[in-house]
Amino acid sequence: MIRVYTTFDIVASGNPITDNYSRKNWNTLQQIINLRCQIEIVNQPYVTPDMISCFDFNSLVPSVYASITDPLHYLKEDSTGVPMLKTDPDNPDMFVVEKLDAISDDRNIWFEIINR
Repeated sequence: MIRVYTTFDIVASGNPITDNYSRKNWNTLQQIINLRCQIEIVNQPYVTPDMISCFDFNSLVPSVYASITDPLHYLKEDSTGVPMLKTDPDNPDMFVVEKLDAISDDRNIWFEIINR
């Protein structure tokens, strides 16, 4: 099983404006992960106490994400640079576009292999 953490909002909150962005971000993440093989979402996204969005998934063929040195290499590579939406802090009714980053020191998405 793989756990995904991100600073992008992917969790519905009941606010129609931000929920629209959240839904688009959630769909984008699912599409990225499904690029290499079909997945099974284990749980719907939730927010941690640190305000990080999180969810778990199973991959039918987890080795499709692996390189020789990193079992999640291609998942990180596929996600880095993909545009996502964030609420504009200066105008909550608007959004700004930022890109996913799973590689640099300024990551905004992390992947972790977990056992349940």
